[in-house]
Amino acid sequence: MVILRAVQLLVAIIFLVFRLGLARLGLLFRSAKVRAEEGPRRVGRILASFCEGQGATFIKFAQILSTRPDLLSPEITDGLKRLQDGVRTVSFVKMRKVIESDLGRSISDAFANFAEEPIASASIAQVYKGTLKSGQVAAVKVMRPGVARRMQQDFAIMGALAKLGELLPQLRSMRLSEQLGHISKSVTAQADFALERANNRRLAKGFANTPWVRLPEIYDDYCGAHVITMEFIDGMKLPAWLATNPPHRQRDAERLYSVYLQMAYRIFALHADLHPGNLLIDRQGCFVIIDTGLVIDVHREYLRRFVRLSFAFATLNASHLLMAYFEGQPPPKELPTVQKELEKIFDGYRGKALGEIEFARIGLDLLALLRLHRVPVDPQLTMLFVADTVFEGMALMVDPKVDILTLIQTQIMELAEEGSWLKPEDLVFDETDDTAPVAVAHSA
Repeated sequence: MVILRAVQLLVAIIFLVFRLGLARLGLLFRSAKVRAEEGPRRVGRILASFCEGQGATFIKFAQILSTRPDLLSPEITDGLKRLQDGVRTVSFVKMRKVIESDLGRSISDAFANFAEEPIASASIAQVYKGTLKSGQVAAVKVMRPGVARRMQQDFAIMGALAKLGELLPQLRSMRLSEQLGHISKSVTAQADFALERANNRRLAKGFANTPWVRLPEIYDDYCGAHVITMEFIDGMKLPAWLATNPPHRQRDAERLYSVYLQMAYRIFALHADLHPGNLLIDRQGCFVIIDTGLVIDVHREYLRRFVRLSFAFATLNASHLLMAYFEGQPPPKELPTVQKELEKIFDGYRGKALGEIEFARIGLDLLALLRLHRVPVDPQLTMLFVADTVFEGMALMVDPKVDILTLIQTQIMELAEEGSWLKPEDLVFDETDDTAPVAVAHSA
């Protein structure tokens, strides 16, 4: 089976390369501007189509890639973000076997009612609605048969292909095996239901004293390796909720951004897939966090560095920004060029009020510059950049006038004082540091 799958993937990849070549050829006689804009978009669409055709592993792989602006351009990641997670529904006959095997009893013995039609169907699992014998309405998440085994096979094959790719000099700097390792860890975590339950409890405990954030209650007696039964949330996703014109937009926008700040800076655990689809607003107006398969530990040292980066953003100081990003390591040879280009970006913000500056946008610009010049990036800092961008975007959806900078300045300092992981001297940049980037003159 593994050999057959390897041959299938190899043929699919050869066809993918052929399609990418045709796409490039189709733009050969177009203007440079059209090639620069349309070329990456076509690549994104072709990659999305390829991943969709290869099943759960590649769908999740593409979704993780779409959150890595340090690896791919925005035009390509936009194509991958549109990739539909929904796949053909597995018949209830097969899913019933999974449920009953995991629970050790029949569905009729475990549930008072159980709807055979799934309320959601994704690449890894399907979700059903049922009622426990106690009367509690539940959401039952059931893993598709064979998904975990297929993921293991696919990543083993991809790992071998990555090692072969690294034999090519032009691909060696991309560190394919290392990047694949990070992504495969994120993808396979979403097929570990025991981990998802543990993540749910960790975040629930962390938000225990925050009355406007909660997580669904897990019903342990109805869970197994391939089944999670939890409280059914009668709520709305963010766009639908906004369509009801909620009355306290400023407060809710601040609370929404605070969800990210508390996760990262107090709980030290970050839901790395918390897009608008994984956040519900219940009838009481609480933010309900769901789908906790992908939660990463956030080390205090990275938070300290990220705060330093934030202060460098606020002062539009490219030298300090790069000093914080490459702290503790020798600066790459491309750094002077990156700094000059970063100064040009900062010039576009000078003279603006701080409230007008989108700091998440500057962070993505920095990652784009590092990607352009093939400078190795730090996955942990990238994850913080992406999470900050996602939550800033959602907060601005709720209230376009929300003052993100004030929230950062007040709440982070309070959380840092509470956790004792930031010192006043951490916010001072040592210009005499021999490893620091060389300052480049910029216009006022």
